[in-house]
Amino acid sequence: MIGLNPNDPGKNENEGFDFNKRIAQQLDFSFPYVVDATSGLALAFGASRTPEAFLFNAEGKMVYHGAIVIDRNDTVLRKAVEQMLRSEKVETAKTELSGCPILWRRNS
Repeated sequence: MIGLNPNDPGKNENEGFDFNKRIAQQLDFSFPYVVDATSGLALAFGASRTPEAFLFNAEGKMVYHGAIVIDRNDTVLRKAVEQMLRSEKVETAKTELSGCPILWRRNS
């Protein structure tokens, strides 16, 4: 797993890497969180909002797409990962996105 920030940091500091890195730490996400310097990877996945999760199994099949957290007590992505790792069907394969639109970088 990897967290990816495609936002242009010059457009809104609250959507930038440093701010969202603190949020990821508060939610105890243990995966790496990096910058998508061109927004190219986010574009390739068809991402539209932050945060937005794409979870693929070992065969490369997308088993979950949607929100990371519905509320502080319901981390749907964590549940999806746990189910996938137990070779169970992911109960909730898609959720609505509620984050902010991606602040695309001009060179993307």
